[in-house]
Amino acid sequence: VNKFNGFNGDSLHTQLHYEINFGGKGIRNLCPAKGGSHLYGSDIYFLSDRNLAESNDSFFLVHITDTINAPSQQLTTQTIISPVTYFVPINGLQFSGGDLATNDARVLGAFYENDKIQFAGNTTDTFSATSAFYHGIISNVSTTPTIDLHIISHPELSYGYPDLSYAGKNSGDNTAIINLLRSGVNLNGGNASIVSDGNGNYSAVSNVKFGDSYSSQIFGTERWGDYTGSQYDYNEPGKVWVNGSYFNVNHKTTSWISQLSLTPPPASVQGISSGAQTVNMYPNPADDLVMIEFELATYTDCTFNLYDAQGKLVKTLMNERVKPGVNHFSFSSKPLAKGIYFLSVISNGKIIESKHLVKE
Repeated sequence: VNKFNGFNGDSLHTQLHYEINFGGKGIRNLCPAKGGSHLYGSDIYFLSDRNLAESNDSFFLVHITDTINAPSQQLTTQTIISPVTYFVPINGLQFSGGDLATNDARVLGAFYENDKIQFAGNTTDTFSATSAFYHGIISNVSTTPTIDLHIISHPELSYGYPDLSYAGKNSGDNTAIINLLRSGVNLNGGNASIVSDGNGNYSAVSNVKFGDSYSSQIFGTERWGDYTGSQYDYNEPGKVWVNGSYFNVNHKTTSWISQLSLTPPPASVQGISSGAQTVNMYPNPADDLVMIEFELATYTDCTFNLYDAQGKLVKTLMNERVKPGVNHFSFSSKPLAKGIYFLSVISNGKIIESKHLVKE
């Protein structure tokens, strides 16, 4: 539909496309690729996949070559094989011990910029057995398209329902902001975001809105709030409006709208480990909440492990790519028995910092 006609008060006209299939199987859940830095046309691209297959590597690129009812218009379909497999997502986890519905692996959001289409959807990380999301980058869209697919996950958290928008500020900049829902047995369901440079490098996952509780609305598997939304602000380059959901104190799903931006935009989001500059842990001794403050020089892949006095791993507290500057996180020491523990900060397989903790 030509919406500009509607804005001008003119009549609207439609065109129906049907029997879109590949190999005798219908292609469903077509997701349009919106414009990245501005509106594109007169053609349009759509993406789909085998969203209900247990596992698959096929994505379908559907291209309508001209405007509505144009005499020269054609609809073409091609399959692009991903080197990384996607999966039907398993349910997410939450604080109550219940689970959260993740629906399927359909493409949930996509945008076009610099002859690339970036897109995202739900999947499973089969190594950590957690619900996760994929971020795909189709390069050379107009000539010989190829896919680079990345699965983003956390060993103790559930991710789901991503959407994304372009967030670059100049030609050749492929930066994207991806918003998503996240939850876990130790984290109330809320929404978060992550930055990609569009070349396979990622920032740490940042909080947008923490949940106040867990979801308890229906019997059995809870709805997770389902879809999120994302839209680049064409009037303010680098800014993106997003909507997600979180669980309120009454265990209900509540919407949350935010404007996200990169100010200033990061020079790089590549995870180059330089080690933690300082790690402070307090209070110590502790009997409940423990606060950890640490500083990094660059984006770094960090794992914080807690060990007992015998060197046995008690828990992995965090395993994420972390931004440069001062960072904070906390954990509860209440479940720990009284005694001495050791907190180790690991990067690229090496312990770069170690602290002892006394539990009273």
